[in-house]
Amino acid sequence: MANHPLPLVLVASVFIAAFALASNSTTDIDIARPSCSDAYKITSAQMGRNLLTVLATLQDQGPAAGGYKSTSFGSMSDTVYGFIQCRGDISAQECSSCARSAVQILNSTCVRNSTKGGRIHPGNCFLRYEDHFFSSILDKDTNQGNCSTSIPASSLAIFQSNSRTALEFLKAKVPRNARKFVAAVAGIGSAVPAYALGQCIPDLSAADCASCLAAAENAIASTCRGGGGGVCYYSSCTLFFQRSKFFQGIPENATVLGNGTLPSNSKAKKTLLLAIAIPIAGVLALLLLVIGFFISKRSKNVSKPPEELDELQVTLHRGPVTFSYDLLRRATEGFSDDHKLGEGGFGAVYKGTFSDGTEIAIKKLSVASKQWEQQFLNEVKVIGSVQHRNLVRLLGCCVEGSERLLVYEFLKNNSLEKALLDDLISAEETPRLGWNTRYNILLGTARGLTYLHEDSQIRIVHRDIKPSNILLDETFEAKISDFGLARLYGEDEATEIITTKVAGTYGYMAPEYAFHGHLSEKADVFSFGVVVLETLAGRKNKDASLPEPEQYLLEWAWQLHSNRLLPNLLHRKLVSSSNNEQEKTLVQAIHIALMCTQASPQDRPSMSHVVAMLSGHSNVNVPLSATFDIRAMNPRFYSSSSNSAASDPKNKRQEKSQTFTDPEPR
Repeated sequence: MANHPLPLVLVASVFIAAFALASNSTTDIDIARPSCSDAYKITSAQMGRNLLTVLATLQDQGPAAGGYKSTSFGSMSDTVYGFIQCRGDISAQECSSCARSAVQILNSTCVRNSTKGGRIHPGNCFLRYEDHFFSSILDKDTNQGNCSTSIPASSLAIFQSNSRTALEFLKAKVPRNARKFVAAVAGIGSAVPAYALGQCIPDLSAADCASCLAAAENAIASTCRGGGGGVCYYSSCTLFFQRSKFFQGIPENATVLGNGTLPSNSKAKKTLLLAIAIPIAGVLALLLLVIGFFISKRSKNVSKPPEELDELQVTLHRGPVTFSYDLLRRATEGFSDDHKLGEGGFGAVYKGTFSDGTEIAIKKLSVASKQWEQQFLNEVKVIGSVQHRNLVRLLGCCVEGSERLLVYEFLKNNSLEKALLDDLISAEETPRLGWNTRYNILLGTARGLTYLHEDSQIRIVHRDIKPSNILLDETFEAKISDFGLARLYGEDEATEIITTKVAGTYGYMAPEYAFHGHLSEKADVFSFGVVVLETLAGRKNKDASLPEPEQYLLEWAWQLHSNRLLPNLLHRKLVSSSNNEQEKTLVQAIHIALMCTQASPQDRPSMSHVVAMLSGHSNVNVPLSATFDIRAMNPRFYSSSSNSAASDPKNKRQEKSQTFTDPEPR
């Protein structure tokens, strides 16, 4: 929707952060009152220190993460979990200010009283901490709520009708929104329009978000009994509506998009038509310019089939921002080797820096690759249409002549593959990636896959989950990358498709896909299980320098499980730096990996179930032994010749995963 200043295009938002109301708001709520878990107290000094670490992390890094961040610190019974979420329409500066206030209030109340849980709405944000995982769990424990000033009786029926339209719009839109935040207005042409805003926790599933919003609507209705609006703050969502605009930015028009009807007022109809016609005219003009540009390009590149050019044209029109090649060339000093971060089957990745200091990562696709054009289009289609904190963010792309480049956010700690290798060859006895860090990386990856499989508007199977495609930011939070091989499913498609061509990396592919081309979300689950084993063992899934029984990690893990020797799989440095309780948790994580790598896709858990198990909210059950021939699952992986450089761990940087692709359209 175009951002046009006409008063019809207004917003509705769902938010969990309580907030300071604008001057025209008629609601009076004690939003700075903290809620502490007085029923139970912190008994460990270490847990108290962990709590302070969590609050400091949320205060400093929450605003930088786009207004939402969840984190945890500690181990076993001393672990503290927390998150902060700012209202979706406020600036980063306002978010930072609110985060500081939230921490100060909790420090002087809940933390001072040594309670194991606390939450606070100090204005434009919501901060919560607990001694248990909670951010993806539906919680409808009411914190605060109130009713707005009543509407005159003569206008009440109109306002209530507009309110119902706005709230129905929110309940439909918010669960499907990437940030789970929407703001809207209904009845803009009437005397009493209804402005509404709502927000759910981003980690919440779409179904739980919808359930929470419905409960909030019922709570307001029963409390305010047909008044002039109200607000309900649940721990998982917030719903707020009233007759005057109380949020920043332009809201969406719920009257048009919600039920398809136009306001009855004729002036409002004309305004609405202008609001629709002007942006459409602008889009058509832009589309004509884009078409003209590609027609001129077509005359210079007659070797490219017309259907490929049309697909490229449509994709870029719907996709992210485009950068000029010259700008990206200057940002990387001519794509010099000094700026190269790595290289894969589709080309090299470079670090770039814009003139304002912004750091970026640029994937420069190789023209020699047979699938370079399809991979480029697929990446723009997929990652350009989804947003999640555990997915890498695509900033834009470049198409000039034969050049195809993708521009991403720069992630300071490179990939999980590199981090594991650094720990392997480091002389330090304490690994840089301790158990807590590895656990959070695996949990973040699982959450990202859960979003792709279950919560995004289009279901997505990644098809190439491996450590090199899991990137790490400055706090070692995982972000899934490289969507060039991803497959998209519509809502009406079957849960499994059959393809004659397979794509992915040997050693990570599920047997039903590698052998028979049967593809479903469970193929990603299998790959994730292998990644868990690599993360805990601190090694690649194939290492010819090791003794024969240990060369193939998945095979070795099942053998150790059958012999009840699973602790032998753990990285030596990881075991030496952990206690007995932590080691039990590590072994339980291996059990989860074995569940994910079972032969039958029906036996593997869903990624949402994996998240629940990693979070300690679901039991972990594994088969007694492997019921399949692991080597027969992927013979090309197990029979391929070993790289001679593998005998020296320092030379493992030279090893390359064998990635292959299919030419079929996606």
